[in-house]
Amino acid sequence: MNEITGLVNYRDFVRKERTPFIQMIDALTSEGTIQEWFNTFIGFGYKGKEQVNHHLLEKKINGKTYAIVLSGVINNSVEVRRVLLEKGHRFHTEGDAEVALTAYIEWQERICSLDLKGDFTYAIWEDDKQSLYLSNKSRNRPVYYYEDASLFHFATVKLPLEGYKAIKNVHGNQIKELPFNSYLIFSKTGTHVTNLY
Repeated sequence: MNEITGLVNYRDFVRKERTPFIQMIDALTSEGTIQEWFNTFIGFGYKGKEQVNHHLLEKKINGKTYAIVLSGVINNSVEVRRVLLEKGHRFHTEGDAEVALTAYIEWQERICSLDLKGDFTYAIWEDDKQSLYLSNKSRNRPVYYYEDASLFHFATVKLPLEGYKAIKNVHGNQIKELPFNSYLIFSKTGTHVTNLY
C-alpha cells in the first residue's frame, strides 16, 4: 500500500517549507520510501514500497509543466495507454501515474475521471493554470483535505493535516473528506467539487 499528501500555498513558496513538509510525508502511515516533488506553490509527497516513478512524476508537454502523485492501482491502464499512444503521446515509464497524467492532459477533468477504472486516488498540478486537480476513485482510501483562501492540503490519512502548523491551530473540525467518485479543483478562484454520479 502507498499513501500520498500534497500542499498548495499561494501565500508563500512551498519549497521554503521543505522540512515541515517532509515531516508531513513521514506522518503517512504506510511503510517504505519517502519521495517529494516541489514547484513554486506546490508540494507532493509519496510514501510506499512500490517504484516511485510509477506514482510520482513530472511531465512537460508543449512548454507546460504537469505533475502527479497517485495512490492505488488503475485497472485499465494498458487500454488507456494504447489509446493515448494512438493519439501521439509518448511514455517514459510503465507506471499508472504517467497514464493518468497523460489522460488528464488529453481529456481534462471529467472525462479523465470517468474513463480511468480501478481503486485509486491522485492529484495533478497544472503549473500553467496554477491549479490542483484531486480525484477520488477509491472505495478503500478516503481523501482528507483542508482549505482556506490561499492554502490547500490533502492526504490519504488525517495525521499529516492534523500536524501541519497552519491547520492545527484552526478552531473546530474543518478537515473535510472528498467523497468517492468525485473530484475537486483548487485554484486562486476557489474550490469546486464535482460528483461523477
